[in-house]
Amino acid sequence: MKWLNSADGSSLLMRYSRLLASHPYAVLLSVASIFITLISLPFITHNFPDFSDPQLGFEPRQTEISKRLTAWDNLVEATRASGPLTFNPSELHHTQDNFYKVHFSDGRKKTAKPKVLGRKREKIPNDHPLKSDYNLEFTSKKKSSPPSVDNEHYVEEEDDESDVIASSLPQGNSSYHDDLEDFFCGEPSSDYARIVLSAVNGESLLTYDSIIAMCHLEHEILIGSNGTSDVHEVYKSLCQPSKSGACCTPWSIPNYVVQLANHTSCLDLSESDVKYAVRMLNQCGAFYFSHQLSTECKKDDVLIDCHPVPKECLHNSWAHNIFHFLADKELSILGNKESPDNIPFLKYAVVFLPLASSTASMAYYSAVKATIPLSYHGIQVEAMELGLRDSLFDHHLIQDSWMLIGVAVAIGSCVWMYSGSLFIAVASILSIPLSLGLSYCAYKYIFRLSFFPFLNLVAAVISLGIGVDDAFIFCKMWKFLKWRSSLMKVQRLNGALNSSNVELQNYPQCISSSANQSKDSEEGDTVQSSQGNHSTQIKSVRPERCNPENLKDFSSSQYSVDHGDECVMESILDNSDEDGQKIKSRIYKDTCVDADGVSGSQLSGSESIEWLVCETLKRAFQSMFVTSLTTAAAFYFSYLSKVTAIRCFSIFAGTAVITNFVLMLTWFPAAVIIAERIRKHNCVERCNRPCVVCPENIILVYSRAFSDKLLGIMKKCDKRFDIPKQWAWVCVITLGIVALLSVVIASYYPGLHPPNELQFQLLHSSHLFERYHLIFRPLFNFEENSSGQSEEPGMPLRFVFGVLPEDIGNPLDPTSRVPRGLQATNLHFDDEFDMASYEAQIWFLKFCQSVRSQPFYGSNSGPLLNNCFMETFKKWMSRRCIEPIEMLDRTPCCETSKFPFARKVFKKCLLRALAQLHKTPHLLDLHRGESAGPRFLKTKPHKMVAAVVEYESGIPFTTSFTAMNQFYNTVETWMNEQLNSAPHGLKCGWFVSNLHFYDLQLTLSTGVLSGVCISLGVSTVTLLIFTCNILKSLLTSLSIASATSVALASLSLLGWSLGPVESLTLSLAVGLSADFALHYAICHQRDSRKDNICLMMCKSTRCQLRLCEHFRENNTCSSCEPVDVVAKNKVAGYEVDHSKGDVETIMEPFVGVPATLAAITTVIAGLLMLPSSVVAYYQVGIFLIVLISTSWLYSTFFLLSLLRLFQAY
Repeated sequence: MKWLNSADGSSLLMRYSRLLASHPYAVLLSVASIFITLISLPFITHNFPDFSDPQLGFEPRQTEISKRLTAWDNLVEATRASGPLTFNPSELHHTQDNFYKVHFSDGRKKTAKPKVLGRKREKIPNDHPLKSDYNLEFTSKKKSSPPSVDNEHYVEEEDDESDVIASSLPQGNSSYHDDLEDFFCGEPSSDYARIVLSAVNGESLLTYDSIIAMCHLEHEILIGSNGTSDVHEVYKSLCQPSKSGACCTPWSIPNYVVQLANHTSCLDLSESDVKYAVRMLNQCGAFYFSHQLSTECKKDDVLIDCHPVPKECLHNSWAHNIFHFLADKELSILGNKESPDNIPFLKYAVVFLPLASSTASMAYYSAVKATIPLSYHGIQVEAMELGLRDSLFDHHLIQDSWMLIGVAVAIGSCVWMYSGSLFIAVASILSIPLSLGLSYCAYKYIFRLSFFPFLNLVAAVISLGIGVDDAFIFCKMWKFLKWRSSLMKVQRLNGALNSSNVELQNYPQCISSSANQSKDSEEGDTVQSSQGNHSTQIKSVRPERCNPENLKDFSSSQYSVDHGDECVMESILDNSDEDGQKIKSRIYKDTCVDADGVSGSQLSGSESIEWLVCETLKRAFQSMFVTSLTTAAAFYFSYLSKVTAIRCFSIFAGTAVITNFVLMLTWFPAAVIIAERIRKHNCVERCNRPCVVCPENIILVYSRAFSDKLLGIMKKCDKRFDIPKQWAWVCVITLGIVALLSVVIASYYPGLHPPNELQFQLLHSSHLFERYHLIFRPLFNFEENSSGQSEEPGMPLRFVFGVLPEDIGNPLDPTSRVPRGLQATNLHFDDEFDMASYEAQIWFLKFCQSVRSQPFYGSNSGPLLNNCFMETFKKWMSRRCIEPIEMLDRTPCCETSKFPFARKVFKKCLLRALAQLHKTPHLLDLHRGESAGPRFLKTKPHKMVAAVVEYESGIPFTTSFTAMNQFYNTVETWMNEQLNSAPHGLKCGWFVSNLHFYDLQLTLSTGVLSGVCISLGVSTVTLLIFTCNILKSLLTSLSIASATSVALASLSLLGWSLGPVESLTLSLAVGLSADFALHYAICHQRDSRKDNICLMMCKSTRCQLRLCEHFRENNTCSSCEPVDVVAKNKVAGYEVDHSKGDVETIMEPFVGVPATLAAITTVIAGLLMLPSSVVAYYQVGIFLIVLISTSWLYSTFFLLSLLRLFQAY
C-alpha cells in the first residue's frame, strides 16, 4: 500500500511521521484537548449515570418468549384503571349513558325507583338461595337494574353493597389483643429488618445458654443499650414506637419465651422458663406442620376450625410466629434429631427488628457494622436483610472503583520498567481513561443511548488489563529499529570507506559490544581501513560504569544501544576526515537516515526521527490493528445477545477499544518522541560531564541496578522460541489432550449450565446482605410467599387471543418495555381477531375443555368464574327467559338462544353477563384466573379486542432449567397443535406463563456458544487476510480454540454458572485470548520470509559460522545454517558483496517479552480486583487471570510448537 511506503516522502504515512517528529508537543496537547473537550460534553448535558437499580436491564428482549411476556405485561398494564382497556364496559356509564341503558339492562322497563330498589336489596338475606344462584350463574334476580333507573343512583347502590361486602370479608391481622399490642407491636413481617443468628459450636439455639447469649447480643450489639457505641441513638431515632412511646420489642425467640414466662426482659429468664417454652414448642409443632395452626385460628377469643389445637398454642400466636417467622424450616420436633435432653434442634434463628427494611436503615447499618463481632458469647451473625442491598451495591460500585487506580499504578510500573521512561508509562496509562471517556461521549451522542448499566464499568477493568498491550509492541519496534540503525551506520560507513583490512567476522564482535555490554572484557577493538592515502582508526570504548546516568540509560532491551557507546561512536565518526564527512552526507541521501540521528541519544536530525517514527508505525501497525480488530469485534458481536445490559456493554466496550487504537497511533507516538528528546538531552549531558557530578542520584543507582537485573533476564528470555522438534511433539500432544478433556468438562461435567439462583447476585458471597439472599432466604417459611416461588401451587397457563406478541420498544432502553397508562403504545391488536363467529365459539369451547384434559393441567379448588369465559357464558345463557320474581323478560339472553349464538346475540348478551359478574368483585378475588376473560376498548366499549384463558398447571415453579424447559416445550407443542385447527380469527393465539427466569436462562446458555464461534471465525478470517497463509491461520485458530476451551473448563471447575456477568465474560474469551496468538503468528510470518537471507552477506564459511553464532545468541533469524554461498550466488546470477548486505532485510524482532509483559499486566489487573465487594468486579478479575494465563501458555508453547512442526509446509 502506498501510504505504508516509508521510502516515498510524499506518502501519507511519511507526512504524518514528519508531523509527529516536528511537533510532538503540539500533537500531544491537541489530542488531549480534543479528547477532554469531547469527554466533558456528556457530563455537562446529561446526568451522571444512576446505578440505584442494578438489576435493571438484565432481562432478555426480542426473544420469542420475551415478546410474549412484554405483550402480556402491556396487556395487564393496559387493563388497569388508567389504561385504554377494561374488563367491564359497564363501568364507563358516565361517558355513554344511552349506550349502556340499551346494552346492559337485563329485561324490560320497570317503574321502580332507585330507593325502592335499594331497600329491596337490603331485604335479601345472605343465605337466600336466589342470591346464591345469582353468585354462581350470574343471574341478576332482584339485583338487576331496570332501564328506567338512573345510572348514577344505580352505581351508588352498588358501591354501598360493595362496602358492605368488603366490611364482611376477613381483614387479616389488623387488630390484636391488648397484651400482645403492649409487648409486641403487632406481628413480624418481611417489611421489617431482620438478622439471622446461629451458634458457633453448631449447638441448638433452643438451649438455655444459647437463649441467654442471643438475648445479650440483641441488647448489647443490635440495640446498643450498653451505650458503648452510637447504635442505640440511631436505633431510637429509626425504630417503630409503641403505645408508650418507647421502641417496640424486637421479635425474637428469647422475647417470646419472656412473654410465655410473664417476664419483662430476657435477661431475667431462668432455665426452667426455657424448658417450659421448649416443651410447648414440641406440643404445638405437630399442629403447625399439619397446617392446623395458623393466624386464623384465634379471632376475638373464638376458635375457627382449630379444635384439636391446644389453647396454649394459640396464645398471641406465639407458636405460629416462632415456626413461621423466627425458626428455620429444619427445626426438628417430636423426636426428629432431638438431643438426649429432648431439646429440638434449631440451627438458625431470625431476629426481627422494629426498623423498616428500606434505605432509611442505612444509618443504622453504618453504626452497627463496626460493632458486630465474629462471635458473641457463642452466637454469630450469619446474615442481614435491611433493604439496603441495591443501595449498598451502588456505594460499593463507586468505592471499589478506586481499586482501578492501584491497577493503573501497577501496570504503569511495568511499562516504566520495560520502556525505561516514566513519561511513556504515564502516557500509556492516561490513554485508557481518555479512550473510555471518548467512548462514553460516542455512547451518548452517536449511539444516542440513555440507559447506562453498571456492567459498563467492567469495561474499565478489562481496558486497564489489555489497554497497554499495544504500547509494549510499539516500544519493542521502536527499540529494535534504534538498535538496527546503529548497526546500519557502522556497516555503511565501513562499506563506503572500502577497507580491505577489516574482516567481516569482526562484525559480530561489534554487534555484541553494542547489544550486550556485559560480555565485553576488552578495552575495545581496533579496525583499520585504508582508502588511498587515508586511514581511519575506529575504537569501541566501554562506557564508564561509575556514572549513575550511565546506569539510568543503560540498555532496557536486547536491541537497545548503550548511550555511552553512542556518544563515543559519534565522536569517532566526527573525527573522520573530509572524505568521511562526504560519506556521512551520502549515507543520509541514500537511506533517508542520518548517521547522527538514528542512534539512541544522537537523534538530532528531524529527518532521522521521521524515519524512525515511520518505520515503527509501519511495523507495529499490523500487530496493533489485528489485535484491536479482533478484540473490538468480540465486544461488538456481544450485541447479538438479547440481554439489554450486555448489548449496551458491547457498544461501550467495543468503542473504547477503537478509541484506544486511535490513541496508540496519535497520542502515544508523540509521547515516545518527547521521551526520546528527553533521553537525548540526558545523553548529551552525560557525555560532557565527569562521573562525579551526579552524587544526588545515588538512589537511582540501586533502582536502576534492580531494573537492569530484571531486564537482563528479559534479554535471555527474548529469544525466538525455536523449540526442538522432539519437545514440540511433547507440547502439542500434552496440551492437545488437555484441550480435549476441557471440552468434555465444559460441555458435560460439571459443565457450564444456566443459573439456578432466582436472585441476581450483586455483592460478594461473603457479604451479610448477599448471604441472606443466596443462602438463608429459602430456609424460612415466611420468605416463600414474599419470594414468589410458592405463591402459586402451579405455573399459570395463560392463552391469549387478539393481541400480537410484539415488542416495538427500544431494546436498549428497559424503561420502554411497558409504557404506563393511556400511553401504552407497545400493545398491538390482531385485526383479524373475531370471537363472535360460530366457528370461533365452538372451537374456543372445545379448547377450554381440551386444556383440562391435558397432563400439565392442575385442578383448582376455587371458583372458576371466568378462567374460560365461554363455558361460564354458555351456562349463563341457559337460564330462564322470564325472571319469576320481577317478571323480567331476558330475551334473547336466555335459554331460547342456542349455542353457538348469533353474532348480535353473542355481543349483546356477553356485555350483560360481564356487567352482572363484576357486581360481585369479592368472588373475582377468590379464583386464580382474575386476569382472564375478554377485554374491551374504552373508546369502543362494544368491541372485544382480546380474550384470555387462564388455568393453573400441575407443574410448580422451579429454577431448574431442565424442568422449566420441558414444561414450556410440552405446552407450546400442544398449543401449536390446537392452533392448526383454529378458525381464522383465532389463529394468532399464544401461550405464556411466569417464564421470565427461564427466558433469561435460555438466552444466556445459547448466547455464549454463538459468541465464541463468531469471534473465532472473525479471528481466523482476519489472520488469513494479513498472512495469506491458510495453514498458519488454521493452526492459530486451533490454538485460540484450545486456550478458550481450557479457560471455560477451568471456570466450570471453579463453580461458575451462566449468569449475566459470567455469560458476557465467557463470550469475550476468544477475542481476548487471540491477542497473543495473533502476535506470534504475524511475527512468524515475517520471520519465515527472512530465513537464511542473513548468510548472503558473507563470502566465507568462517563468516557464516561467526554470524550464525551471533544470530543464534541474539535471535535475529529463526534458522541459520551455513550454506554454499557460491552456489547460491550462481543460482541467483549475481555476486554478493558484504558491503551491500542489508541489515534492514535480515533483522526481525520477536515479540516474546512484550507478549509476556502484556499477560503479566492483565493478570495483575485481575488480581487487584479480587478484594472487591462487587461480584461483577470479582468475577472479571477471576476471568482475566484464568483466560490470560491459559491463552499465553497455549500461544507460547502450543502454537509455536505447531508452527515448528509444520514449518516445512
